[in-house]
Amino acid sequence: MTAHLGDVLLTLFVVTMGILLSYSLHDESFFGFDDFHDVLQDSYSGDYEREHAHIVILDNPSAIVYFEGKQNLIYSYNSFDGVDYLNQYIGQIEVEVPSVCDKNCLCYMKNFEVSTSGLYTTLSEDKAKCYNNIGFPLSFSAVYGDKDIYDLRNGWLIERGLAELVTDNDEVYDVELDENSKGAAISNQIQARRRTVYISYDQDDSTVYVYQFQKRTDGENLFDETSQSTEHDYVPGEMGGTDHDKQMAQFDDRN
Repeated sequence: MTAHLGDVLLTLFVVTMGILLSYSLHDESFFGFDDFHDVLQDSYSGDYEREHAHIVILDNPSAIVYFEGKQNLIYSYNSFDGVDYLNQYIGQIEVEVPSVCDKNCLCYMKNFEVSTSGLYTTLSEDKAKCYNNIGFPLSFSAVYGDKDIYDLRNGWLIERGLAELVTDNDEVYDVELDENSKGAAISNQIQARRRTVYISYDQDDSTVYVYQFQKRTDGENLFDETSQSTEHDYVPGEMGGTDHDKQMAQFDDRN
């Protein structure tokens, strides 16, 4: 009887731990989004003296989306200078602004409904997690060298897997390029579950700036093999990172 009870308790323990782990992984991206919002707020408040790195977490597919107002975000992927990071043409994508948003609205969206008309695709989600009217302007740069990765209107986004979502194509990203090529560097970045962004605050225009792919506006490319600078590379415990940043840096990429 005692042995049987022990087996039952052990089984319940294993099942409970499995459920808790599953929920933990599921919620990790939401907690990461909250932390990203808090870091942006802290940057605006002057808690960071200089540009700092932060790790954002994106499940597949999902996106952190900033809506300037009540207009839908409209974007497309740009190709330039022979750098191909997608292996097929992706038409214009429209992300529907959630009903809770009024202005300066930052959202994490992952449970998309997809509707397509010709080359145009609309993504929407009824239960997006949003911070409406965050109280300060946010500027975003997804520039590789001197070229924009996205053509953006009415806001910006940091996304993972949306091209694959709207095309239903598992091979839409150019991942088979030489790993040292520019196209592969961009493809790998926009597919990564964890990616580093750089955040700075400009007191002159009271704007918080978020940079993906490269730092600040000095033209230094994060993937430029000729660049030897590591001044802004993320190191746990340095660069003013939060405790959450330090923990995230230790996680393995997980699908």
